Amino acid sequence: MTEEGKRNTDQWYPVVMTLRSNFYTVKRGLAHSNVRVLYTFEGQHDVGSLLRVSIKAGDWTEPRDEDGNGTGFYWLQLGEHEFTQEGKYQVIVEHWDDPCIPYRFIVQVKDKMEAELQDDVDSMQVTLDILPRQNNQY
Repeated sequence: MTEEGKRNTDQWYPVVMTLRSNFYTVKRGLAHSNVRVLYTFEGQHDVGSLLRVSIKAGDWTEPRDEDGNGTGFYWLQLGEHEFTQEGKYQVIVEHWDDPCIPYRFIVQVKDKMEAELQDDVDSMQVTLDILPRQNNQY
């Protein structure tokens, strides 16, 4: 799975932690202190290229169902300090006690998000529309 990210900007990414015992049951109730998050930039393979993220309570959340129970579907916030250049990053989320399959995803990091690029194009079109025309040319 590939997610979109913006350079030097925190964003929320979906994470699902499933049990190794059957590969489909979700693990509920994981606190931020029970997970380890690692990341690496594309093409890096040197010693020390797999970096650890220090996750705080505010960077990890689990939505609750109507009964107040955890769903096993999490949100992880990262990017401001981790995604410092454009390119692809691999992110790995692991459970400390190891009953879960590591969750891996790719983040394609850009200077601007697709929506921001579209806004730029729209702004350019508005600017062109208001310029005075001479002989049907700008």
